[in-house]
Amino acid sequence: MGQYFIDGNNLKEYMARVGLLHSADDALLVAWLQRWATQGGAKRRKQHRVLVYFDAGPQGRQPSQGNVVVRIAPPQLGADEAIIRELARIPARGGQRDATLVTSDRALAERAQALGVRVVDSAQFVGHSREATPKVDEAQEKVEAEKKLGRALDAYFLPPDERKSQAKPSPARARVSPARVSQMRDPARLVDLLRRGDRVIRRRAVLALGVVGTDKARQVLEEVLLGDPVPSVRAAAAEALGNLGDVQSARTLERAAADRFPLVRAAVARALRRCGDERSAATLERLAQDVRRRVRRAASGATERPGRS
Repeated sequence: MGQYFIDGNNLKEYMARVGLLHSADDALLVAWLQRWATQGGAKRRKQHRVLVYFDAGPQGRQPSQGNVVVRIAPPQLGADEAIIRELARIPARGGQRDATLVTSDRALAERAQALGVRVVDSAQFVGHSREATPKVDEAQEKVEAEKKLGRALDAYFLPPDERKSQAKPSPARARVSPARVSQMRDPARLVDLLRRGDRVIRRRAVLALGVVGTDKARQVLEEVLLGDPVPSVRAAAAEALGNLGDVQSARTLERAAADRFPLVRAAVARALRRCGDERSAATLERLAQDVRRRVRRAASGATERPGRS
């Protein structure tokens, strides 16, 4: 039976970025890991024991599940340090310890390797575990996006008659390429893509609205930042608002600073550095103390290093 140590926030963020998890709920990652441990065990006759570490946060403790034991690091310690301390307790034989760490955080990986622990990158781990990963239901995701954003987006650009026609079922549209979306400057069309497109199209539409740059475009971006169900789309909205540099968006960005995904919080921090005002200083200070390195670096203005989070 293998013993796996999981850098929970790191793996969850990676899986969300590549579309394998659609929510920031820690319980979804725990359930995924349990499927992986169980399915792999059926082939090996033995099941892995998995310890997944999360940083302390407002989400509270997620219950352990089957072979997956959840551990929340003390706020003063952090998940990385908690993992290293636990790995150091495992007896070393011939300079090696019987454990595998899953993370794409280079600093953490180097410390674990120095202890004689095998390290598997998050991308490699997920790549070998696709059978435990339910496919993203793009159709359901579009429905969720439309429900979460509601009809509010239409109200910004579409006249009443056109809004009424939009409420009726429309025939299937030919798929538009992401490159073409990036070149669009028609606000009504971009709003339509925000409500009906997949995550890639929505990201491109969001960035294109940032180029449109009108006051109504800014309001739409704020709606997306607070309402889209996909973290990468929300992060793109924060980026677009930062590019606009309009101080009117500061309050919305401050609300989004509590987003559970580090990807979004980092984008919000960068945007606030561009368009925040004096009142934004407290939010940036809080983000500069975030549990995730990428958020702290974004809040302080430091350049993010590849492979670190």
